[in-house]
Amino acid sequence: DHKHHKHRHWQVPQDARKAAEWWARHAEQLRLAAEEGDPGYQRRYADILYDGRGVVKNWIEAYKWAALAASKGDREGQKTLEKLEKELTAEQITQGQARAAAFKPKPR
Repeated sequence: DHKHHKHRHWQVPQDARKAAEWWARHAEQLRLAAEEGDPGYQRRYADILYDGRGVVKNWIEAYKWAALAASKGDREGQKTLEKLEKELTAEQITQGQARAAAFKPKPR
């Protein structure tokens, strides 16, 4: 009998190893969707990069994805961007901005 707790719409296993595997799979799915240019997925991917869930924590990459989402009017992406701007150095922000500027969506 596996007990699950809800995380928004997804079922995250409570067993730590299984949960880590679940987050890694979920992170990969989000990355692929984010690369297609969807702002909602870009923001969600930014959030897991910020938290280091299923991926190595990477605030510069998180900034890139949050900036892309925010540029398309995603309000939550804008909040993530503001949170990151308080944490990152000016140089890191410049790197994140450059990565966002270089982004080209992958066709489906």
